[in-house]
Amino acid sequence: MFFVLSGFLITYRYFNENPIDFKKYMVNRFARIYPMYFLITVGVFISGYLTSGIWTQEKTIEALLSFTMTKAFFKEYFLGGVAQGWTLTLEEMFYVTAPFYFILIRKRKFGSIYCQFLFSFLVLE
Repeated sequence: MFFVLSGFLITYRYFNENPIDFKKYMVNRFARIYPMYFLITVGVFISGYLTSGIWTQEKTIEALLSFTMTKAFFKEYFLGGVAQGWTLTLEEMFYVTAPFYFILIRKRKFGSIYCQFLFSFLVLE
């Protein structure tokens, strides 16, 4: 449900913006999501270290993937750190690609069905 709502709101807010100010768009998306995610992720890794007293190379990789919001691309780190953070990988991928879909759909080079298929393929891959 969250993905549907997020997709609707982004489309509603930015679809008719012409031209799309990509830098402003990405700064707004980043500023809305990343600060709180960063603080929660720092808290999770610090509390994990303080509890166990162990920090391994695996934890370093897990932390880097978590902080860069790319952990959903790696099955072995999918639920590491903030377990729900995997959704942000998909959400950020949508945020980065959405302006390009909007441009293609407006120019009628691709229909919306093709753009939806392309995004679905990227997510499932």
